[in-house]
Amino acid sequence: MNHRRLVSTVALLVVLTGVSCAETDAPPRVSASSAPASEEPTTDSRSGSDEPAPPTASTSSPLGTAQAAEGVAAGPVTVIALGDSLTEGSGDSEGTGYPARLERLIDAARPGSTVTNLGRSGWDSTNLISGQDGTPGELPAALSAIEAAIGEGRGAIATVLIGSNDLWYAYEYGAESGTTASDENDVLGRFRSNLNTICQQLAEAGAVVVIGRVDDQSKRPVAADDTLRRSTFPSTSSDEVRQMSVLAARMNDVIDEVGRAHRAIVAPTDLALFTDPSLLADDGNHPNGAGYDILAAAWLESLRPVLS
Repeated sequence: MNHRRLVSTVALLVVLTGVSCAETDAPPRVSASSAPASEEPTTDSRSGSDEPAPPTASTSSPLGTAQAAEGVAAGPVTVIALGDSLTEGSGDSEGTGYPARLERLIDAARPGSTVTNLGRSGWDSTNLISGQDGTPGELPAALSAIEAAIGEGRGAIATVLIGSNDLWYAYEYGAESGTTASDENDVLGRFRSNLNTICQQLAEAGAVVVIGRVDDQSKRPVAADDTLRRSTFPSTSSDEVRQMSVLAARMNDVIDEVGRAHRAIVAPTDLALFTDPSLLADDGNHPNGAGYDILAAAWLESLRPVLS
C-alpha cells in the first residue's frame, strides 16, 4: 500500500527522581517502503474501526515508570530527540522546535546537559529506522550518540515522537477509491512493528526511552478547515479525516502497549495546543514558538522521574 503525507506558556517546577528503561522481546529491524518526503504533515492517526476518538490530551501518568529500574547517572545527561517535523521544529520562528527549549529546561537542573535534535520533516516510523532517498535513518545516529554518552559516563535519554506521517500518508497517498479498514490495519501493524524495533534498540543501547503520544490531527485546523486541507492535502477527503480520528486513538493504544512492553515512559504530548490557532503556525498544522514552549514543558514533566 502506498504511504501518505502530512504534518499561555506552561510554567514548570522540576522535582527530580530516578528511573531507567529496559526492554522485552520486539521484532527485528524493519525495512519498509518509504513515503514521499519534503514538508511534512504533523499528525498521527489512522483507523477503520468503531473505536472512539482519544481525548484531546492524555491525563494519565507516564507509563513504565513504576516498572523501571534504577535511573540515569548523576550529572549532565545526553538527550537524543527522534521524530518528524514536530521534533525538527517546523513552524517555529526560532527553527529549533522543542529540543532546544527542552535543553534549556534540563540544563537548569543538570548543568552541561545536551539535547540533540535528529527530527526530520516528512518522515514516518519506517524512515526513522531506515532513512530515505540516501539519507540515513535517525535510529543508527541515535544509537551512536547513546554509546558515546555512556562511554563518557553520562546518562542517556531518547525521546521519540513519531506517527504523524504514518497517518497522513495512508490517506493522502492511498488508493483513489479511498483508504480501507484493511489498509489502516496494515499501517497500524507496521507502526507497531517499527515502534517495537525503535524502543528495543534504544533500550538495549542503554537509554531511558520516552515515547510521545499523538494528538487527534483531524481536529487540527489543517484538517478541520476544508479550504486549508484542500490546499495542503488535496487527496485527503473529509470522510478520511473522520477515519483519521479513530486511527489516532488506535495508534495511541499501540504507543501505550509498546511503552508497557519496553518499560518506557509514555509522555502525554497529545496536547490541546494542536487545536488552538494562537499556538500554531500559519499552516494550521505545526506549533509556533509558544506552542513549542508548551510541548517542551510536557516532555520535561514526563522526564521528572528519570532526572535527579
